[in-house]
Amino acid sequence: MLTHIENVCFYLSCQTIMYPGIFEYSLCVGSVASTSIDFIKNNTYIDCFSAGNNICSLRNNEDNKNIYSIKSGTSMATPQMSGIIALIIDGIYKKFFPNLNSNDVPIKEITMLVHDYILFNEKFYNNYLNCGRGIILLDIIINKLLQYDSYNDFKQYLIN
Repeated sequence: MLTHIENVCFYLSCQTIMYPGIFEYSLCVGSVASTSIDFIKNNTYIDCFSAGNNICSLRNNEDNKNIYSIKSGTSMATPQMSGIIALIIDGIYKKFFPNLNSNDVPIKEITMLVHDYILFNEKFYNNYLNCGRGIILLDIIINKLLQYDSYNDFKQYLIN
């Protein structure tokens, strides 16, 4: 489960993350600008950060028509992280299971592998802001993925 920080916390003057962000199998995403953390800064429940500042998004205008606007915050950062996770899972699928029917791919195992050994592994993050695990380094993950010829070898690298 991927969650964002609930902004209602600001109105309650607290620095804690509410549910679902603190569930064991959730990944709580914070928003980060190029050089600073946006929104909640010091919280031990934030797992990682993703770009969430000045993101182009759609919204309804007063005529109920979709228009583009610039938004910032955790609601923009969480979809960025979803895309990163999808790229990692798709990369594993295409690299190691290119000829299999999607029904034959061990997608549950791959998802748990990504969750347990990539998303919660500090060697795949840059924590220059010293909060949570930091910002995920997709390029390092993809480069490691490309170095291995078999799924089992890649899996062993992650587990060890």
